[in-house]
Amino acid sequence: MARLGRICPIVALVGMLVVSTPTQAEYQFEFGHWYGQSLNSYNGGFESCTASLHNHDDQMLLVRFDRDFEISIGVFDDDWTTNLGDTVAMEVWLDHIILYSGLALAIPKDGYYMQLNQRDWSFNLMQNAQKMLFKIEDQSVLFELESVSSALSSLVACVNHGRDEHSTT
Repeated sequence: MARLGRICPIVALVGMLVVSTPTQAEYQFEFGHWYGQSLNSYNGGFESCTASLHNHDDQMLLVRFDRDFEISIGVFDDDWTTNLGDTVAMEVWLDHIILYSGLALAIPKDGYYMQLNQRDWSFNLMQNAQKMLFKIEDQSVLFELESVSSALSSLVACVNHGRDEHSTT
């Protein structure tokens, strides 16, 4: 894939799960084909919760809620080659409604992610969607969102659990 630009690698790392790979997941869940878990930073503090889903082509969708319930989504494919800091034009559709249009940041090796604005609107659209379609340059990646409402509810419960377990008050 042709790259549209480069950004500072530190910016690409902020808030992404590759930085915060947990040594041990404290909270895990499964609904249908969704698998989720909590992630802690290297210093042990709660950082986020993720839920992943694979499609028929073994591409992976990742939905991430950080400790403040900000939503990021990512798409991964083992056949892609991506470099940290690269960007690519991307559209994300839920059923027939566009959820995101802009630049997505590369994650080393095989994926792209973007943080969604309008958190409540994005959450509500995702909760009721049947399909999520990524349009990445000349390629389309489709996910059937079976059990997405349960997966999103579990992400909310995961974040609440992580915040409660790691509160300093």
